[in-house]
Amino acid sequence: MTTNFVGHPTIRLKTVDSTNKYAANFMSLSEWTEGTAILSEHQTEGRGRNNKNWNSSAGENLLMSLMLKPHFLLAHEAFQLSMAMALAVCSTVSSFGIDQVSVKWPNDIFVGDKKIAGILIENQVRGQIVVSSIVGIGLNVNQIEGFDNRATSFKTVLGNDLSVDVVFDKLCVELEKQYQTLRSNPSALLKAYNDELFAKGSPRVYVFNELQNAVLIGVERNGLARFSTSNGEKRCDIDSVKWVW
Repeated sequence: MTTNFVGHPTIRLKTVDSTNKYAANFMSLSEWTEGTAILSEHQTEGRGRNNKNWNSSAGENLLMSLMLKPHFLLAHEAFQLSMAMALAVCSTVSSFGIDQVSVKWPNDIFVGDKKIAGILIENQVRGQIVVSSIVGIGLNVNQIEGFDNRATSFKTVLGNDLSVDVVFDKLCVELEKQYQTLRSNPSALLKAYNDELFAKGSPRVYVFNELQNAVLIGVERNGLARFSTSNGEKRCDIDSVKWVW
């Protein structure tokens, strides 16, 4: 491990209900170290955004939670952490020779039009400060069956197995790099995030209050997305718009 703090220490589990739940319990201890990673071969209650299940075959994928203390972020800036973590996963996937990697707003990672990774971030706020964050990441590595038709994996794309530990090591490097950029140059993150947006600039069908053709223009620092529609520009949070495939 060539990082300064991400992945130091790493707690390795055979099975757990959820790495995010484990991390939340770990945070209840009097002291914990920023950069602690929880890594499990299997989750029995893995979940994504809106409590959607995250299904993963035991031992075949990367299932982890990263524990952070982003005290430099105010509550209204929390989406910047989501951008940083999404860019880190994008860079990791691309580094293994996979093309057409993008971020589907807010923080799913796609290869072409299929999902290869998901991120679930749970922030703890005190006053106006983000005092701690749990970054849950599920990355499909060697699983090739049991997905829905909108999912993929490293093995599906590349045709060969990869060491989950090798992917984990690379991911830790990228997570630390983007987290440091978040501290020093958040404006650069916003530009990079928008450059990597899935379906940006392409007409698609979305559900706002009704089915409607729209073009995703970009995402703002606060996490709101901007769409161009026949009725003018819309600014939406993730809960007020749905994708139609």
